[in-house]
Amino acid sequence: MKSLILSLLAVTLVGCSAMKVNQTRIQTNDGSKAYVLSSRYGGLDSGTKDMSLNSLNKYATTLCDAGYNVVNEEIIPGPMSPYGTRLTYLTDIIWEIRCKTDPKPIHSNLHGNPRS
Repeated sequence: MKSLILSLLAVTLVGCSAMKVNQTRIQTNDGSKAYVLSSRYGGLDSGTKDMSLNSLNKYATTLCDAGYNVVNEEIIPGPMSPYGTRLTYLTDIIWEIRCKTDPKPIHSNLHGNPRS
């Protein structure tokens, strides 16, 4: 029985190493890449919030080659019951990010000198 509990605990910890991230692309007027990313964590364990933030960071980094800026961050706790108790301890973290643009490459001729 003890080995079964330890096995379940190990599977649970391995499964929590990467939190699920949802992505929505935002249409911008200037054509830059922008996204809304969201992740959910358990709320009672502060470690899961850190894992969720880490997953958002990793996901944003894969979307934006030159880096990104967090334009807005919202933390939304689960809904409350009419009696003032929380219905769920799940919490959503929502990031609105804008990708940084790549710097323009310097064009050069075959000799490595900048073009005139």
